[in-house]
Amino acid sequence: MKRALVVGLGNISHRHRRNIKRLYPDAAVMALSASGRQVLDVPDADIIGQTFEQALDWQPDYAIIASPASSHLDYAIALIQAGTACLIEKPLCANRDQLARLNQFPADARVAVGYCLRHLPAAQLVKEQLDQQALGKIIGCQISAGQYLPLWRPTEHGDSVSSQAHLGGGVLLELSHELDYLQWFFGPCEIQSALLRHSSLLTLDVEEVADLSLLSQGNVACQVHLDFLQNPAQRYCSILGTQGRLHWDLITNQIRHWNGTETERVLYHQPEYDRNDMYLKQLKEFEAMTQGRPHQCVSLQEAAATIHLVDSIKQKALWGAPV
Repeated sequence: MKRALVVGLGNISHRHRRNIKRLYPDAAVMALSASGRQVLDVPDADIIGQTFEQALDWQPDYAIIASPASSHLDYAIALIQAGTACLIEKPLCANRDQLARLNQFPADARVAVGYCLRHLPAAQLVKEQLDQQALGKIIGCQISAGQYLPLWRPTEHGDSVSSQAHLGGGVLLELSHELDYLQWFFGPCEIQSALLRHSSLLTLDVEEVADLSLLSQGNVACQVHLDFLQNPAQRYCSILGTQGRLHWDLITNQIRHWNGTETERVLYHQPEYDRNDMYLKQLKEFEAMTQGRPHQCVSLQEAAATIHLVDSIKQKALWGAPV
């Protein structure tokens, strides 16, 4: 990696720039504001781009696009057509209509989407257990992810990307990690019913609570709860099979297994795990993909399937009274 462009100046952009410098200390990094605002100093950046045209002229080898979701494809298409490999932060885009632009990507485009939870060792162990049918035939799963938005986005949460529909906000897109790994685990899912709600706590123009019932093509019944309200945060996936149950707690970084009896076995527990390692792993996988080596990157097709699912949920959803 010689030249890396990072679009966006938010927290995730800072993490990406720092990680590039850690893994590739000789790489030159350009930071570019997605909003067009001018800044004088950006941590872990060798160059501060003033315009996107300047960034294209710089001819980066790699780009990480961490702008609001509504502009992801604007940057990605131009960069890919210029020969730059792109890692697009999740979600791929803001809605299903934007997916029509994917036909502007060349067939050999070097592009991946940043659903980083897949790179957690715990996530890969759950996937391994499912692939090995360690739980027998899967009957169903329950997923819950909730975090209080003002603590998650402490500076002007009401003005953050998470809280603005036109930028790709709302729990369905902001917490679409859960919908991504759900389909990674169980294959394509269809929405059966959905209830979306606002809250009197935050009064945003996006859905702040979502309760979903989905069914996979393999007949796995999935219940998913997402919210911007929980404090302390909660994040787990519980899977029931004919030969046991598995519970993955993403907060404590623990996987517990019951084999059909009351006997509990801890399959994995790493409370001291540095979550930045997940991002470092993603960056290494991205580089492997760009070089034609085996990799575990999330493809455009997989990320597009998540956008299709989110739009299907919104079309089928009922809106409940504010909580």
